[in-house]
Amino acid sequence: MSNNPAETIGQVSNETFIHVMLTNALSPMSTIEMFESLVPARGAIAAMSSGFGSIADNEAGEWEV
Repeated sequence: MSNNPAETIGQVSNETFIHVMLTNALSPMSTIEMFESLVPARGAIAAMSSGFGSIADNEAGEWEV
């Protein structure tokens, strides 16, 4: 949750945790909710994690499930 990979979860401040949750969870869901009225009844809105969408992390050039 921080830029320090050696930091344990017990060392993460509440402020940092809240910032991460707002950025990575609440903000994307709020954005999706804003587009809800534009999606047809049988339509869909897709969300992708940064890890899943990362070109840098996909060295094989293929979709991994």
